Amino acid sequence: MPEDQTAHSKLGAELAGIAAAQKARILEVALNAIDQGFVVWDENDCMIICNDRFCEFWNYPKDIAKPGVRAIELLRYDAARGEHGNGDLEDVAQARDRTVRDHHEKGTDEQYVTSEGRVLLIRRYTVPELGTVSTFTDITDLKKAEDALKENEKRLEEQVAILSDREEKLEAQKSVLIDLARDLERARNESDLLNSQKDKFFSIIAHDLMGPFNLVLGYSDLLAQHVEEFDKETVRSSAETIRESGHRLSELLENLLSWSRHQMGRVHFEPQPTDLNAIVERNLDLFRPLAEHKAIRLVDDCTPAVLARVDHNMVDMIVRNLINNAIKFTERNGQVTVDMELRRDFVALSVADTGIGVPADKISKLFLIEEKTSTTGTAGETGTGLGLQLCKEFVECQGGQISVSSTEGEGSLFTVTFPLATGSTDDH
Repeated sequence: MPEDQTAHSKLGAELAGIAAAQKARILEVALNAIDQGFVVWDENDCMIICNDRFCEFWNYPKDIAKPGVRAIELLRYDAARGEHGNGDLEDVAQARDRTVRDHHEKGTDEQYVTSEGRVLLIRRYTVPELGTVSTFTDITDLKKAEDALKENEKRLEEQVAILSDREEKLEAQKSVLIDLARDLERARNESDLLNSQKDKFFSIIAHDLMGPFNLVLGYSDLLAQHVEEFDKETVRSSAETIRESGHRLSELLENLLSWSRHQMGRVHFEPQPTDLNAIVERNLDLFRPLAEHKAIRLVDDCTPAVLARVDHNMVDMIVRNLINNAIKFTERNGQVTVDMELRRDFVALSVADTGIGVPADKISKLFLIEEKTSTTGTAGETGTGLGLQLCKEFVECQGGQISVSSTEGEGSLFTVTFPLATGSTDDH
């Protein structure tokens, strides 16, 4: 070969070598300029090239991570530092399998947390006739932001749940408050009604008390000042008026005392088997002189030996008031009848009279404490206006009921019911 030609070939080879070195340098600079770690393995898992970021991510010295080193050597190096377990061959093998698995055209993705806490997104691609290309992206900050976002979302969900729970509780409390407000309004209305009833009641009582008291005081003063001037008939008539007023005051005060004690809960309700017929007989005997004075016939049609489970004192007061009213509103030569009727587990006691009856418009008001329904009797007797109201309360206290039917000019029928004592109907 001529000398010139040889020199020319030699120069071309040198130029080609310089170009290849430049290309390699350019490739190295380019790879080191990117933020991702980069490594290429051949088909035998030997390194072809890597960049500085790859060594930085895995803390590899450059004399270890260099072209020609096998992947398994780097894995052993990692294992010795505790990167992949404790350095056992099994841990290294598992790491190697994870590194080289699924080499296909679409590649595989994996997130790996280094022993330093760095989170790396590893992507592997298979390049035909070359090997495997792996990239490593540091997503630590992104992962932290993602975890923080998830944590914030979790906290937000918890706050939403707490707020929702509070809202439900507030709604429940709102419902309770509404119910309480309604109960309070209802109680206020009931209280206002009761106060109104009590005001009317005491007004009535005050009026009924003043009448007899004025009579007693007036006639007493009159007798005291003119006793020597009056004849015996005038004195007797005045004394009779004072006596009747005293009886009325006594009746009113007795009923008033019973009612007030019942309202204050001081009436002791002590139900026990009680012979109703005995109570009726005693009260009929008590009022017989009054009935004879008006020529009224008293009839006892009660079933004998009927035992009711009642409070003796309350029933005595009920029967006394009903018989007294019947006599009071019955004309001369009339009749008052007391009878009893057994009805399954209770007994109905009735007091009927042939008296003047009750006007239809007053029947519904007989048992209202705030209504004054007292009427003058057939012989001028005056009532307390409290007896029937007290009867109603005492009857209902014992689990019974009171009712009335009346025809004006023909008479009235008052009926009260009481629970039977156990076994009281065995003989009937």
